[in-house]
Amino acid sequence: MTNCFWLKRYRLGVSEGLLRTNPDVYNEYWWAYIPPDNKVIFYTAGSTAIGTNLPYVLDQTNIWYFLCFVYDVNASSGYKSQIYINGSRVAAGNPGRGTGGAKRDYALVDGHCGYFKGVIDEVKVWKRALTPEEIQALYNSY
Repeated sequence: MTNCFWLKRYRLGVSEGLLRTNPDVYNEYWWAYIPPDNKVIFYTAGSTAIGTNLPYVLDQTNIWYFLCFVYDVNASSGYKSQIYINGSRVAAGNPGRGTGGAKRDYALVDGHCGYFKGVIDEVKVWKRALTPEEIQALYNSY
């Protein structure tokens, strides 16, 4: 599955939830959020995650960022989980399989880690993992 959207933040230094899915719907549990140091974290289990290595990747307000979260159950891309910002892969890994968690279908701007304050636009969801070339093309098309 791939989730892409444009994001503009109105505040910094706080935890903000971005998205969350229920294992009963997609057979996998995963969620993404921005912690107070403005990194991007993508969990696929209660304690297993990938994240941007450097803090402050989303460290400006009123600036549009293009984010994509790729979760490939079959890991055909070589990485089960990937994060892209502005068309470039900034994190990738193979964290453990996620199970359990809150019973929700799909939530964009989920409040589990703190509600997002800003604007999200052009939300797109695919049932497959997009390739790096497809994500770059999407970013370049705006």
